[in-house]
Amino acid sequence: MHGRIDLVQNSISPSLLPVAARAPDITIDSAPGINLTYMGFKLDDPVLAHAGVRRAIAMAIDRQKLIAYQLGGYAVPAQAPLPPQNWAAAAGIAAPAYDPKAAKALLDAAGFSDPDGNGPLPRLTLSYKTSVQKDRIEMALLIAEFLKAVGIAVTVESREWGTFFRDIKDGRFQLFSLTWVGLMDPDILYHMFHSQSLPPNGGNRGHYRSAIVDAAVAEARQDYDPATRKHLYQAAQQALAHDLPYVLLWYDTNIVVRHRSLCGYSLWPNASFRSLSKVYRGECNDKSKT
Repeated sequence: MHGRIDLVQNSISPSLLPVAARAPDITIDSAPGINLTYMGFKLDDPVLAHAGVRRAIAMAIDRQKLIAYQLGGYAVPAQAPLPPQNWAAAAGIAAPAYDPKAAKALLDAAGFSDPDGNGPLPRLTLSYKTSVQKDRIEMALLIAEFLKAVGIAVTVESREWGTFFRDIKDGRFQLFSLTWVGLMDPDILYHMFHSQSLPPNGGNRGHYRSAIVDAAVAEARQDYDPATRKHLYQAAQQALAHDLPYVLLWYDTNIVVRHRSLCGYSLWPNASFRSLSKVYRGECNDKSKT
């Protein structure tokens, strides 16, 4: 706003964007992104091993409100691990819809009935680990409120990044949230979910195991036919939608805040800065400027 920075991408809190938008020399551009924010489960935890409990947790979280309150609407609810722009995206998959009544019924069926009806006692208690980043703590606290409404007490534990990420890789958690960045090649599903990709060999931090997913993502990385690979990756995503190793929260919207005289910058889905090579100063409707 003081003119000391020409362009900022994805580094300004959504709560500050309305302030920036009122400045006469600032323009805000946005476009759909492919970075996936999710909440992960420790799947060998005796409580979270229950598929019904995981589904209940997913149905207790109002993702639309989470996006509205935390991100000012600058995100799209995620329905599958691969974003819709990806060539192997799975059409027809939908993440569990917000339904707290159904969530309570699933918890009852899993053996976690409410001990005192509408009283204060929880059905169960879980810990949620996150970083010390302010917006991540706020997100965790809001998710804790959603879960409290269906009888799940959540203790939010924030750690500095090194300790937090080490705890996640070492399996010292029940719930956690992170973001997968730059989901371009669908082979990332092998790194995320194959049973041989448990840390330190990969990013399967929740220790998810599925013979269906293992076979699909392993075969897909050995086949050269795009149609066959697409079918295999879609089959893997169907299995993931059934098993719910993650609560898929949202795909980030990429946001650039720039000085109005800075022209030619375009947003890439993976938030690349490659279009800086085409930036010029001047009247942004004058394409002859270089």
